[in-house]
Amino acid sequence: CRAPCPACGLACPARTPLLRRQFETALEWVDQLFSVAFIGEAMLKLVAYRLQYFKIGWNRFDFGLAILAIFGIVTQVLWPDGSGLPFEPGFLKVFRMFRVLRVLRLIKSSRDIRILLETLWYSMPSLVNITMFLFLLFFIFAVLGMNLFGTVERRTYVHHRANFETFGNSLLLLFRIATGENWNGVMHDCMATYPCQQPPCGMPWAPLYFVMFLLFASFMMINLFIAIILDNFSTTMQIEKSKVGMQALKRFPQFWADYDTDAGLTILTHRLPSLLA
Repeated sequence: CRAPCPACGLACPARTPLLRRQFETALEWVDQLFSVAFIGEAMLKLVAYRLQYFKIGWNRFDFGLAILAIFGIVTQVLWPDGSGLPFEPGFLKVFRMFRVLRVLRLIKSSRDIRILLETLWYSMPSLVNITMFLFLLFFIFAVLGMNLFGTVERRTYVHHRANFETFGNSLLLLFRIATGENWNGVMHDCMATYPCQQPPCGMPWAPLYFVMFLLFASFMMINLFIAIILDNFSTTMQIEKSKVGMQALKRFPQFWADYDTDAGLTILTHRLPSLLA
């Protein structure tokens, strides 16, 4: 045991072939145990709820994991060494990667994680709109950069990989500038007027272009992303604390339309209890 691992490699079983095989065997047995548990849970729920089982999204997700587990067990029993498979062996490795999806089952039992994911899900429409506007901003500044600094002499920070000579390079360079990576060096190269061996050279007012881009793209837009997520997070927390959930709010317009067939925004008083039931 030459490696500084406790107990001659017990903490890092990949050090020795024997411990590595034992570790892999233990992982396989644990994986099979969880697979059987997932399959048994899905079967019990299917027997208890019958077709009502598939009306819940999490149940459909669990059933998909159970099907993947059955397929994995069958392939492990029939083709333990991977030879003789009716498909490419590489497909089996890709298929086994889906076992990582089992971790998502923790979302059901963790209220905080579920709230965070619901916040991101409800923020997606607004985030898509902001992303489209951000792309439009990048497009405008990329075209401006091509016209203003497309022929600037290559120096330390403006070189063959970072320049405004083409539209693609302009977008990539602006994306790097938005992260704050050496944006001041690019600005200095674009505003350099002396010494210049091959005109046209840089422009003295180049800082105006870069500062405006950083203000709009890096500070305002990123903060707008954060503001939208925080606003939806507060809304999700309020709904979570109330007795009416988000799913009920989404189904309410459909139920209301069944009672208000004329779209008059009113219903008879005696029908209100049945609507709320």
